Amino acid sequence: MMTAMSHLMPDTIVADRLIDRTGTVVEGAERVAAAVLAVLDKAPAAKVSLVGVRGVPSSFFNVVLLAVARRFGIDAASSRLAFDFGSDAQRHIWQRSLDTLRATFPAR
Repeated sequence: MMTAMSHLMPDTIVADRLIDRTGTVVEGAERVAAAVLAVLDKAPAAKVSLVGVRGVPSSFFNVVLLAVARRFGIDAASSRLAFDFGSDAQRHIWQRSLDTLRATFPAR
């Protein structure tokens, strides 16, 4: 499963490889966010695979989406960043985080 961006060929970041299960959710999200920003600095789009990652709470998405919004603007959080979700629950939590960010993040 992926968000709409099929016209782009984004680099894929495999979150499971970056998340240390002994660390906190925020630490893992910060590593994923850093990887996303590095890709977006050089490419038009990035994709994060969450397949195989369990327990992805809203705080994970908040960290990643906010990092993208701060650097590239709120629209980039959905237009330049996509996720391969491992479950419908992950997709629902992502959508809720994105909606909240859109409602609260100042427009450029």
